[in-house]
Amino acid sequence: MSDSTATRFLGGSPSAVLVRLVVVSLIVGALMSWLGIDAFDIVDEIQRGFSHLYGTGFAALRGLGGTVLAGAAVVVPVWLVLRVLSWRGPQARLAPDDARRDGAPSRWTNPERARD
Repeated sequence: MSDSTATRFLGGSPSAVLVRLVVVSLIVGALMSWLGIDAFDIVDEIQRGFSHLYGTGFAALRGLGGTVLAGAAVVVPVWLVLRVLSWRGPQARLAPDDARRDGAPSRWTNPERARD
């Protein structure tokens, strides 16, 4: 990595950025000490947050699965009954020119062609 690339990436010369980070870290550390916050408390809270998120995520999936099963208990039988009631057996195929048996043009036929 060339010096100009490092300078662009860091937002200044590496030594100046290092000095700024040390000064800001000292100020934030003093403020945290004054508030009684320890760095290990922050790490512990992050770890507990991820554990909570992991636990509630699977609980949400478990609840979602129950909801899907409850809906499927109604939807699948209704769908099956509707499919059985709408089944008419094997259908005769239409003529290749899309003409209907009663002589009327199908809705897919070109209106210009249907008049002929």
